[in-house]
Amino acid sequence: MAQQKIFGNGVIASVLLLGKHQTTLEIDEKGILTIPERAKANAFALLLLVPKKVKVVFAHRNIKKDQGEYAGTFLSQIKIEDYYIVTTNPIQVVRFGENVWTNWHQQNPNRVDCWILKGTLLELFQIGIITHDNGQTFRLLGEYRWQGEIFYDKKLGIVGRPNNPKWGSFKVRRQILDYPEFKKLLNGTLLRPWQGKPEKLDPPLDDIRPGFGRVSWYNPFAGQTGQGIVTLHNGSSVWIHGANILNYQSDFDGIVRLWRNQVVQYGEIQRNWGTKEGPPKLLNVKVLKRTKPAPV
Repeated sequence: MAQQKIFGNGVIASVLLLGKHQTTLEIDEKGILTIPERAKANAFALLLLVPKKVKVVFAHRNIKKDQGEYAGTFLSQIKIEDYYIVTTNPIQVVRFGENVWTNWHQQNPNRVDCWILKGTLLELFQIGIITHDNGQTFRLLGEYRWQGEIFYDKKLGIVGRPNNPKWGSFKVRRQILDYPEFKKLLNGTLLRPWQGKPEKLDPPLDDIRPGFGRVSWYNPFAGQTGQGIVTLHNGSSVWIHGANILNYQSDFDGIVRLWRNQVVQYGEIQRNWGTKEGPPKLLNVKVLKRTKPAPV
């Protein structure tokens, strides 16, 4: 095992365990962190090393706000020789009874958004710390959450066309366009005018029959075991949680990954769950169609 994980896009990541037993952790091939025997994992920090030749902006998205505005106030970035070095403020571990997760729905979430620009091609690579087994293991996870090309529209301004419908619309991520560092990154980029159809920008969900649903979005960094939104046959929205999926089998690391327009079947809808009002959630879920993630 090594104390660094190198991703295919050039990002090199290390994880620091914070607290009394502060140390740089070893990372196995699946991203699982080796916690010292006598240590209790209460907080982590990420150290990211990225070659300067990569055109990238690092930011935290404030998940606590409905619109999820971007900020860099919880990141430290310096340049050394041919690399950017980025460190995060603590990623906190939350313990509530037997339930354990990394704090995601906060101003300082459990992940960093890395927006990578290649000409007019734009990629969102998210990297952070999760635990999907109530703290038995903690994992460094890094993967793409959006890929596509950006254009300029006279009415809408900058728009993004996903290179695969599974990524969904760029519209829900366009808050990055207001982030000052991203504006600097785009400076000098010549965007082609958008002349395509609206559905190319916002791929619609296919119809579905009662008892089934289609994934609108899903993120393994969200919730306690990953979560997202499913749209039902009547257009209503419900939550889906990784822990409530019965038949999912990962090809590699055990992480549940669902993509836009995937079909799920459910046995029950639970209402009035959790501590605050919101959509109901699905129980006894089976995934009927799978889409492989983009390689990293």
